[in-house]
Amino acid sequence: MEWLTQCKDEETIDVKDQIEKVATLFKRDEKASRNDVKDAVGDLVDALSEQHVRDKLAKFEDHFSTQPNFAFWSTYIHMVEVLLDFIRANQDGHWNLHFSSFAAMLPWMTITPTTPDGVLYT
Repeated sequence: MEWLTQCKDEETIDVKDQIEKVATLFKRDEKASRNDVKDAVGDLVDALSEQHVRDKLAKFEDHFSTQPNFAFWSTYIHMVEVLLDFIRANQDGHWNLHFSSFAAMLPWMTITPTTPDGVLYT
């Protein structure tokens, strides 16, 4: 959030407000209605999908990509996203998503050097 607070333009303030709105709904002692949460998360997704926000996120990744800890967690998040896409494709029977997520997994299978039994699966 620190990086986001340093950006002072209007579009970034909107994204920050959306994040705070979602966080507030989850911090409430009483349960928020399902529709309120769904609407707030939908608004946040819409705000994060805008081109200017995606450009800022790309700058953010470029700026921090040389740091090993950032590179590790960024890679980990990407791998989890691919795995979640694969699981969703299998649950929903969505074959195009199944094939694309499986294709996205293949490079990770060849990068891993060896397994505990010493076999290289390539």
